[in-house]
Amino acid sequence: MIEVSKVYRDGKFLKDISPEEISDTLGMEQNQFIWIGIRNPNKDCIKELERTFQLHEMLIEDALEHRQYPKIERYENYAFLALNTAEFNFGTVAFGQLKLILFKRGLISLLQGSSLNYLSIQERCHQFSHFKPLSISIIFYYLIDQIIDDLIKVTAHVHGVFEQIEERFISQRILKDPQIFGLYLLRRDLLQIQSTLIPLVEITERLQAGDNEYINQTSHPYFRDLYFNSAQVGEDIRNLVEKISYAFEAAAVIADSRENMIQKKLGSWAAILAVPALVSAIYGMNFAFMPELQWEYGYYTMLLGCALICSFLYIRFRQINWL
Repeated sequence: MIEVSKVYRDGKFLKDISPEEISDTLGMEQNQFIWIGIRNPNKDCIKELERTFQLHEMLIEDALEHRQYPKIERYENYAFLALNTAEFNFGTVAFGQLKLILFKRGLISLLQGSSLNYLSIQERCHQFSHFKPLSISIIFYYLIDQIIDDLIKVTAHVHGVFEQIEERFISQRILKDPQIFGLYLLRRDLLQIQSTLIPLVEITERLQAGDNEYINQTSHPYFRDLYFNSAQVGEDIRNLVEKISYAFEAAAVIADSRENMIQKKLGSWAAILAVPALVSAIYGMNFAFMPELQWEYGYYTMLLGCALICSFLYIRFRQINWL
């Protein structure tokens, strides 16, 4: 569905155009450019773009692919850029893609499975045009900047959830099954975000270095800002992944320590209770000649001996922290 179809002249918004008028804009004046924004385009929509703008068949193939690896590719009269997106949507992290086709006097943005807000980007472009002439490079910058802003929000949310689990872990000294599963989900999402961000950092580094003829020189500081922001988010995600890994390791060590302590306690009590059990077993054998059974103090001596041995074992196990 086409959500944006605008023509700009001299860096200012000129008019909205209908889908039928898009082909008529190809012969527009040199001081004009067009921005077309489409959400979840189907095959027919992509094919119509191919006919209208005479796009290369390999570009069309990449545009139709819903899991396209992030990249920049140059063609004769345009460039193609594919980026992954990540947004926090209804309590979960949703992943999608943004694909851009840049011309000398036009920009086509394709959103697939992403909830990136075209309206907010249009508003930012409108505000920018009040102070400076708007260009394709600036719209391009705002689209990528929105992706990075969404990544920052997702990372902040994941960090907040992790801190809650970490606080419970510190106070309770144990991770319960729901918390362990929650950590697993956080780590899974972070690794997916990391796979989204690594190519983004590489691409923004190339863009800020001027590695694209469709970005004018005056826009390079904006793309330098994108590179630094994406690199900072990448560092935050790496740190968070390490923290979650450390939390898993600490939880495993504590769980092993608790299990070891339980085994020590069970072993200690088994040794203590083995003393009276052994004495009972011996006197339960019903031998014909057991002289101490006839002794007046035999029973009391047996009880006292068992008590002394059990007490000694108990004290010794307490000394070595087994009980």
